Amino acid sequence: MMVSIHSEMQGRITRVLMLTRSEMHFWDQLEADLDGLGMDYMSPISLTGFSNESREASFIEAASAFSVALGFPADERPLPANIADQMYSSPLTLHMAALAAVLSSSENAEQPIDISRYLLLHEQRRWNSLSDVGTVRTLVMLATLFGPMHTRETARELILAAGIADGTAEADRLLRDHHYLYPSEQHLSPLRPDRFAEDFIGWHLSRSRVVLDDLAKLLIAAPPAPSTDSLRQAMIVLANAARHPSVRDLLERVVRVRPELAEQSSEVLLAVTNHLSFPTAAIIAFRGNILVESTHARHQLIQRVVREFPSTADASVNRSKLRLLGDSFTDCGEYHEAAEIYGGLVQRLREDADAGSLEELVELADLLNRYAQAVAARGSEADALEIMNEAVDLLQVQSESDMGDLILDYKEILARSLSNRCNALAGAGNLHAALADAEEAAILFQELADDDPEVFVNVLLRSRARIAQTLHELGRFEEADKIDQGVVDALRPLYVDDPKNHRSDLAYILYNHGVSVARLGDSERAVVILAESAELYRHLAKHIPLRFLDELGRCLFTLSNALDESNRARDMVKVLREQLTVQRKLNQLAARPDNRLLAITLSELGQQLAMLGENEQARPALIEAATVAKELISSNDSAAALIASQSLISLSIVFRDLGCGNEAIGAAREAVEVSRDCGDGSDFDSDRHEFCLSLLAEMLEIFKHAAQS
Repeated sequence: MMVSIHSEMQGRITRVLMLTRSEMHFWDQLEADLDGLGMDYMSPISLTGFSNESREASFIEAASAFSVALGFPADERPLPANIADQMYSSPLTLHMAALAAVLSSSENAEQPIDISRYLLLHEQRRWNSLSDVGTVRTLVMLATLFGPMHTRETARELILAAGIADGTAEADRLLRDHHYLYPSEQHLSPLRPDRFAEDFIGWHLSRSRVVLDDLAKLLIAAPPAPSTDSLRQAMIVLANAARHPSVRDLLERVVRVRPELAEQSSEVLLAVTNHLSFPTAAIIAFRGNILVESTHARHQLIQRVVREFPSTADASVNRSKLRLLGDSFTDCGEYHEAAEIYGGLVQRLREDADAGSLEELVELADLLNRYAQAVAARGSEADALEIMNEAVDLLQVQSESDMGDLILDYKEILARSLSNRCNALAGAGNLHAALADAEEAAILFQELADDDPEVFVNVLLRSRARIAQTLHELGRFEEADKIDQGVVDALRPLYVDDPKNHRSDLAYILYNHGVSVARLGDSERAVVILAESAELYRHLAKHIPLRFLDELGRCLFTLSNALDESNRARDMVKVLREQLTVQRKLNQLAARPDNRLLAITLSELGQQLAMLGENEQARPALIEAATVAKELISSNDSAAALIASQSLISLSIVFRDLGCGNEAIGAAREAVEVSRDCGDGSDFDSDRHEFCLSLLAEMLEIFKHAAQS
């Protein structure tokens, strides 16, 4: 995107000014351009933002640089009367004002008040040299929205689709005209800088209703002529230009017909969120399309819709908006906030519900189901089980024959409730009851999938995987493996066709499959399966860390064990390092960090590094593992004693191999103290204590001098 600066004195373009959206530094490009023209130039001006004190000097410096670049006398230009305004703290605004001051002075005109408009009119003088300035304006607008194009063919297709050329020959002539105005190695190079280009789009669309209508048709067309990437860019540019009413009108028209254009990516959704009217924003919010990459952007949109929701809405509509907000918090992994919303909705519906209304009974069961999921995810499994029992009981006392038009909703919510109760029962150790719920849920999901496979295929496959998971926990590994393999085989082609809607399901199912395969003793096969699951979870955790980092961590932990069984120590160390990074991030995000798992990870990493002879790297990991574990012991976590003693044992051996006598003896003494003070009298603890004593004796013998000192 470029701004061509035409000098009537020279009769040709003397300068191509490049500026980025971030307003960082355009002078490197200026230097290269002026070198190519054989012109002298001044030193670069820093574009880091201006204080009130530096604006005057920076304006004078910029105006002088522009004068030299354009071949004008380096006379001092008058400062803008409103240079103290906040807008002049922007380097881009100040430099545009300096350029406008230089140009207006060369024309013996007053400094313009509307800088963008003045520069646009100045720009248009160059366009006026062509036969049809209106067509050129539209051509520049298309380039700014959709360009640059890598090939002449795609640029020509855009021009033809936009209807500003009647055929290939005319389209090629327009491309030549545009290249003359804005030389580039690509085709249809956009106007720069962005703020200037956005003002141009708003100005052009406000002047011509026909152009606005034609552009709306081009964006709405199915299939669209521009590529997906070009459409995404156009939506971002329009959203950034939405300070102009004509652009807001265009966005409204386009998004109402094709709301998916606003959902293409997080950048697009964030860009359009604050510029759509409430009704249009609500259309997107209630569509329910969730891309993991745009989950947080959609959450911002939903929060805005909930804030602006009319206070006159009836009770059921208000419940819908709050349920939508709770779902959005759940999607982002913010389970405490989600539980608060669902819990309030449950209480409100109990107070307001018509006792004889089947619709409200089904709605209450649905809310209880969502509430239990959020409660379980925040760590209150016992409370979740109680809530799930209520939801299942509410539905199971009803007869399917009485449900009428609600039968599908009834089946879906009952199936989900049974699935979630299965998880809660398994967490409580009641595996046989959990298996019964999982099998009943799968039957219901199968009935729903028979009627609507596109909607229910994912949950059906997940329900089968849940059966396999429960069988695994019951020790029936062969049965679990067989079911998981069938689920993976069914899900994989769906993922290949539509990865965004099947990634989390495939990650979850592959993880469960890998766990079963590992328990069957096939560690090599488990490594392959778990590595694929980890790769999927990496993508999910990158975009929604609160929701998926924990699952990535569990997957990496299981993968490291499988690598250990496969005697792949180097690969295991690599995975443990990643697991450590994940665990640290989780501990930063969590209100109650899982320091026990952190200590386990550090201890495992240190021991593996020591086994590989990398003692210098093993030492800090083992020291931190022992420190964290001892802190847990002081907090009455007796299970941390084993981690502490094992870390200290390994640390003592590492110090021995490094020749650090005092440190080796000290670590061995600490291991003895931990095993003595924290033992429970079991044979295992007694054996461990004896080993620590023998280790200390060995260290004392090896480092007699150190011991004496």
